[in-house]
This record gives sequence, structure tokens and C-alpha cells, in this order.
Amino acid sequence: MGEYPASGLGQALGDLANRSLQHGLDIASNPLNLYATAFAHAVLTMPLVQDIEFETPTVKVDRHTFQMVLSAIVKGNIRVILMDATDPDRQVGAAVYVSGDNLLKLSSVDLRRDRSKSSIIHESVHASHDILKRSDLSVWSTEQAAYIAEAVLARLMPAYAEAQRVPQFLQDPESAAYNALFRPAWNLAVKIVDQGIKKIPGNDVDLLNLFSAIQQAKPYQSTWADKILADGI
Repeated sequence: MGEYPASGLGQALGDLANRSLQHGLDIASNPLNLYATAFAHAVLTMPLVQDIEFETPTVKVDRHTFQMVLSAIVKGNIRVILMDATDPDRQVGAAVYVSGDNLLKLSSVDLRRDRSKSSIIHESVHASHDILKRSDLSVWSTEQAAYIAEAVLARLMPAYAEAQRVPQFLQDPESAAYNALFRPAWNLAVKIVDQGIKKIPGNDVDLLNLFSAIQQAKPYQSTWADKILADGI
């Protein structure tokens, strides 16, 4: 399942508790948020994450993308919290990045769920654009990169390295629109990982299909052409 070792998560917990004291952060005061922060730390330091590398016509994603987000988390510039049962963002996704608050919200820290890990990669792409003040990007552009990054992580996981179809954890049997997002993202991930195509041309059919899927997906129907909020952290 491409899991981060439990021992590594335990080490991350200890390291983050110490860092929270050193930097005057408040994560240690809330054990759940400390655990959520350690989980994000563990995911972003997975060896597989260091191998995510590709470029669309507007966005480049590589190990530096995730290193800058990790650094921001460690320094407390990005806070990580575990959503409670009443948080409406739990209906949005397994993770949500709120750029105006520099806040990464997780719905789960279950190491057995690949979706918990891949969603952190997705949202870290958004966080990196906030850090870099990429307010020139439109919603569709940052979402393209985020979905591709998530799919690339999945392709790099040994369990899905030979998969002929989109992994089950990136599918929703009740949502054709959701599946329409990950089909082209998965096809692009196969090209990136298996064929070594790191630079995706603007006329790539799967990139165009992903653009179309983002336009039609309910969360983005009214905002896909808007510029993103990216004011730095």
C-alpha cells in the first residue's frame, strides 16, 4: 500500500513536538493536530514523493515543491489540523488547503488509506502555489497539476505500478464527474512514470481531457477560470 513506516511516523511525532517548543508553535497543545502535522510530515518525506516530477505548460512540480511545503509546516507557517466530524470541508475531500488561512485540513490520518496520503500531495501543490505567490494561475491550472501529482504518487506505489486501470482509491462508483478527473490524470501519470515524459505539451489529449473535466466538475463549475488566491505565507 505504499505506507510510511509506523516507526517513521513515531519519529516525526517526536521531532515535531520538539520543534513546536523550539519555534513557539501550539501544535503540541492539541494532540490530534500534532498527529495530523506528523502525518503530513511523514507523507511529504516518503521516498516516493521525491520522485514526483513533471511540468505542464503553466506549472512545474518536483521534489522542491514538496520540500518547500514541508519546510513551511515545520516552521509553523502552514498549520495542519485534523477536521472534526462537524467540519463541512469533510464533504469536499480527504484534505483541503485554505490559502487565506495557510491551513492544511485533513479528514484522516489513517496510514492504511492511500487516499489519505495522496490527498496531501494534491493539496501540497496548492500550498506551494500559495508560497510562491502564483496568483497568475487560474483554478483549472493549479487543479490540473494537483490531480496529476496525486496520480503520479499512486503510479509510483508498488501496488499500482503495473495497474491497467485507475486505482480503486481514486475512483468513486457514484460519481462520473469524479472519475472523469482521475482517468486523464492517471493516463498522464503512466506517461510520466512509465514513459519518462516529464514535460507535458499543451495539446496532449489527456491534459485537454483533464481541463474539460475540471470545467465540468461541480466544485469548479463557477470558478475554474478565476485566478487563485496566492498571497504568500
